[in-house]
Amino acid sequence: MKRFFRLFAVILLLTTLNSQAQLKSLEASVEELTELLINPNKGDLQSLSHFKLSYGHSSGLVENRDEFIAALLKADFDFQEIDISNQSIEIIDKTAIVRHDMKAKALSLGKPTSINLRIMTVWLKQKKGWVLFARQAVKI
Repeated sequence: MKRFFRLFAVILLLTTLNSQAQLKSLEASVEELTELLINPNKGDLQSLSHFKLSYGHSSGLVENRDEFIAALLKADFDFQEIDISNQSIEIIDKTAIVRHDMKAKALSLGKPTSINLRIMTVWLKQKKGWVLFARQAVKI
């Protein structure tokens, strides 16, 4: 019986450590995406996003991965500063939902603007790490 409890304790410990590692890895991916919104790089954006990405803006516009990356690189809307707060993460197997609030300063066609959004993203765990599968924002 002691062996069973020891085995159970080891499995529980390993599961907890794996969950913590997944959480840290996902948090790093979310942070990387935030950095890439400010300083976009095509290769890094492609690596961090799923080829079937659905990227929804608070205006109702929905872009696929190529459209999302092209818009960031064109910089008609150019993020200058981004502050993420109130982040929550739920991971189930190889899928995660991340919610947070985002306040940002940007240039919209060269004019200063600020935005205040609530964002939900869906991430998929792949061999190379977490990739963004879907994103939707609403104004707050």
